[in-house]
Amino acid sequence: MIAQFKHQLSSSLCLFLEHELLRQGQAYTNTTGTFYPSTNKKIDGINFSSSPAAQWVYDSSIDGAIIPSGVYLDSNFTPRDSTGVALNFINGGAYHSGNYAISGEYAQKDLNFYFRPEQDTELFVRKSFESKNPIDFISGSNDLNINAPCVIVNHRDSQNSPFAFGGHDETETNFQAVIISDNPYLLDGALSIFGDLNETCFPVIDFEDIPWGANGDLKGGDFNYTGLSLNYPNPNQQAFVDRVITNTVRQSSDGRNNFYLGYAEFRILFWRYPRV
Repeated sequence: MIAQFKHQLSSSLCLFLEHELLRQGQAYTNTTGTFYPSTNKKIDGINFSSSPAAQWVYDSSIDGAIIPSGVYLDSNFTPRDSTGVALNFINGGAYHSGNYAISGEYAQKDLNFYFRPEQDTELFVRKSFESKNPIDFISGSNDLNINAPCVIVNHRDSQNSPFAFGGHDETETNFQAVIISDNPYLLDGALSIFGDLNETCFPVIDFEDIPWGANGDLKGGDFNYTGLSLNYPNPNQQAFVDRVITNTVRQSSDGRNNFYLGYAEFRILFWRYPRV
């Protein structure tokens, strides 16, 4: 199936929220470190090595963040697209051929970002509360699993209402962002930034402008959210954040003295011609 409006809106909202979290909150840490062999499935026989970070910053419009363009193979810097090297920003590591000591420089996100179905998010949160073992907050990349601290965005519901003659509808879509953190400062910061996005706009981008390829690397070698936004200047390409409600969960559980949970509810409006 080709991408539909819901796919575009969901992806665009995630890019917008992550950009604002990184831009306003400087929610990243530049670091240098050694990678380690991963159990990730090899792609065409190419090895994958993980950094200690679950996800890397990939948006070059974030001032000060180190956006890697390659890795060190046995202390020799090797850019992507050479000798089989490809980066995986979504999973915090690099693909490479051969056996080397791998290391690199990158900006580690303070909060990893995911889009998951609502039922998957609820299951993850419930298991996290029920477990008596402390949550292992970012001990390393964990393939496609959820790694906390994190933001998990999910779609709640949507509806189309008549707006103008000619089949012009107002599409109201509700999303939820679940913030899971190991300290209240990080949680409160994320909720503050999200709450201040009330009555702002963001571009609904075409699906081909999604920055990552199938292996988690940047399709064009670089991604700049601010620059991309300038390619969508028309008001009818903008979604409107009509309402944001934030709250924290004041709940405790055995072994959960390092677990803080909050929610941000977003009502997004977009005006379109769904039947044309």
